[in-house]
This record gives sequence, structure tokens and C-alpha cells, in this order.
Amino acid sequence: MRREPISPTTPGMSREFCAPGDRVERRLNLTANDVVRIATDLGDANPLHSDESVAARSRFGALIASASHTIGLLLGLAGSQATIEHPGVGLGFTFELASAAAVGDDLVIWWTIDRLEPTRGGTNTLAYLRGGIDAADGRAILRATGTTLYFGAAG
Repeated sequence: MRREPISPTTPGMSREFCAPGDRVERRLNLTANDVVRIATDLGDANPLHSDESVAARSRFGALIASASHTIGLLLGLAGSQATIEHPGVGLGFTFELASAAAVGDDLVIWWTIDRLEPTRGGTNTLAYLRGGIDAADGRAILRATGTTLYFGAAG
């Protein structure tokens, strides 16, 4: 995967991901090397992730990323929004796989804050998120919802 580094100055990355409607995104290109390496590291022996000749004869025409690969990319972006001042943890996520991510796809990985709620003690915040991965050609790859808890981030 060719990655754009994540930082507050990266185009498309929010400096602050802290209000309903805020969106954070990351873009990358899916490479064969990463699809094979990640499937192997995760123990996914499906030949659609590792055997180019099998994948070429499939309905996808190329190697495809495993579900754990794409879900991991989405969860990684959610986790990257925690800060030293306001560390956070994921509490629960749901995922819907919409289509395959194939080698060569340019992906847009994104989360949007739907709502924020202070916790009972008032010192932490629950963030309710909606997110996904889309291919640059407009295909939805993955859709998700999630809840994260940010410590010391009540506002």
C-alpha cells in the first residue's frame, strides 16, 4: 500500500476530530505485496488473497484484500484519532462488507462523528461514529458504525 502519512497537516485529515459532522479520511493504493503479506500474517490461506493465477481466474480478476485487512485499515484510522491529551479506546463496532477491494484500487478510508455524549461522571466522552472504505471509482467496499470512549475529553 502506498500510504499518505497521517498528521494534522495531511490534506483530508482533520486537525480536530471533535464535533458532530467532523470527518477524517485517509487515502491509499492497495498493492499485491500488502494483500499477500497481510493475509499471510493473519493466517488467511484463501488463495484469492495470495495466488495471483487463482485470483485472475476469479470473478474479481485480481488479488483481493481479506476482510480482516480492510476492517483493520478502518479500525486503524479510528484509533489514530486518540491523542496524548485525550487517549481513547474502541468499545464496539459493526461492519458490512459491500464489495471486494482489489489490488490497484485507490481507497478512501473515512469516519464521521454522528454524535457525542458525555459519560455519567462528565469527564469522558462517547463518540458515535459512522465510517467506511470506498474505492475511487465510487464502489462502497465496507460500511461500519462504532462507539469510542475518549478519556478526559468531555466538552
